[in-house]
Amino acid sequence: MYGICWNPVLVESDMPKATKAKREHHYFRVIITYSDGETSGNRVFKDRVKAERWAERQRGSVVVKKAIVEPFVRDAYAPSKVRRGAKQR
Repeated sequence: MYGICWNPVLVESDMPKATKAKREHHYFRVIITYSDGETSGNRVFKDRVKAERWAERQRGSVVVKKAIVEPFVRDAYAPSKVRRGAKQR
């Protein structure tokens, strides 16, 4: 037609195919150790500055022994532990 022969098989084979890499989500988890030996690691932040500020506030408490901020990678493709349609109590 316009002097260009378009063949979809050749076009697809010439183009590099993107690999489907698993995307990782980076977060920061604050682990708190209390003076009685109990630990809590249930606070997860997307921003390290916010995690550091929250950990610093917790360190000011008399019952907190130490508060550690560590990088945390959450698996985005892991199955959820919450059943759909179940009542939350």
